[in-house]
Amino acid sequence: MLVFTPDGRRLAECGEVGKTVRVWDVGSGRLVHKLEPPGPDVYGHRFLAISPDGKTLAASGYRRNWNGAVHLWNPETGEFRGRLSAGGTSAGWVAISPDSQLLAVSTDGAIKVWELATHKELAADDKAHQGYLGKVAVAANGLVATASDDHTVRIWEMSTGRQRLKLSHDSWVRAVALSPDGSLLASSSLDDTVRLWDMKTGRELYKLPGHGEQGGRRLLGFSADGKRFLSWGDDYYLRIWDVATGKAVLEHRIRPAGMKVPDEDSDERFRFFHSGDAAFSADRKLFVLCQGLTALLFDVATGKEVRALKTELRELALALSPDGKLLLAGGSGEQIKTPLPDGRVRYSLAEEHPLDLWDLSSGKKLRRIMLPGSTSGPLGFAPDGKTFAAATGTMESKIRIWDVATGAERPAIRCHGRVSTLAFAPDGTRLVTGMADTTALVWHLNAISE
Repeated sequence: MLVFTPDGRRLAECGEVGKTVRVWDVGSGRLVHKLEPPGPDVYGHRFLAISPDGKTLAASGYRRNWNGAVHLWNPETGEFRGRLSAGGTSAGWVAISPDSQLLAVSTDGAIKVWELATHKELAADDKAHQGYLGKVAVAANGLVATASDDHTVRIWEMSTGRQRLKLSHDSWVRAVALSPDGSLLASSSLDDTVRLWDMKTGRELYKLPGHGEQGGRRLLGFSADGKRFLSWGDDYYLRIWDVATGKAVLEHRIRPAGMKVPDEDSDERFRFFHSGDAAFSADRKLFVLCQGLTALLFDVATGKEVRALKTELRELALALSPDGKLLLAGGSGEQIKTPLPDGRVRYSLAEEHPLDLWDLSSGKKLRRIMLPGSTSGPLGFAPDGKTFAAATGTMESKIRIWDVATGAERPAIRCHGRVSTLAFAPDGTRLVTGMADTTALVWHLNAISE
């Protein structure tokens, strides 16, 4: 990105890769300053702004694990003036007010504003997420857990919307699970940890080895008796943990047939990450993983692959029925090739995509539903297994609900904004959705009518 100083004498530039910001003298073309913020964990800058009074150069970007930051310099002297943290989400467009007093930056789902003189953040709300919501979980006692890229898990009262607890990791939190009685919470983060928490006090009970610092796919689930929980991640390890001791009682290196997974210390590891969506069956005996155009089923006890289901769907979103007999799979729309006048070909996706229901024992496709939008949103079965829900992947989305036995569609939920994750309450009367704008919404299903 390029930006001039107000007097036109200097030109600042940065690229998205690399932490250096350069300032040039326009008249001579001479490099005046090569600016780099202190610290080893700055990876890149994306956007620039210079204050109208010419005294502040701001560069927004990301640090380790995509933590957002804005770095400040005096463009005339090159003096570093500090760092403004945007939290656990990358910082985007940056702007400075006409009076040079305020700085604003866009993040995932939010706008942050600071006083430049004091570096004080204005209107900061600690009782709200500041990043993408990757997972929601609902307990039978009426509590909801939301996991976010802002490095936190937050616990809410479903009936009042009041925040009960804020639990902190050191990077994106991409999976969360609640024990059946709602007393414990497990979380998995790209800080390479899995953690177990006391839901009453917010105390961290165990900090356990995680599933790496790369990728973004994580999965957790408690056993029915609450004595154990399972974890999975982009390192292709499946583990079972004992709740009482915090010890791993079982570990499998999941290796899909015909696919070579690089070793953890391999140079190829960073570029690998082929795993798609994943799910556990309600009894935690089966683990299903999306791999390319195939859904792979593994036995949790042995780690062995027991079935490969050729779905022929790209970018699968998955859900298993509570009894483990049905698989719901959504994929992207058909690829369209459009020849261009210059001989090149443009690739795009059709503006509708399939949602398929499969019988796992026979491998037979029971039903196909075509949904609007080029890609599938999150999916889920109701706790009684009689209905399933799918969110369309558009900004003005619906959550559509069908009867499993008949395929009849029930009244849909109209919601403004994209749904990033969803979960039914254990009693099946409510549905919780995590939204792309960082909010979570509770829907009373009995009160919905189109």
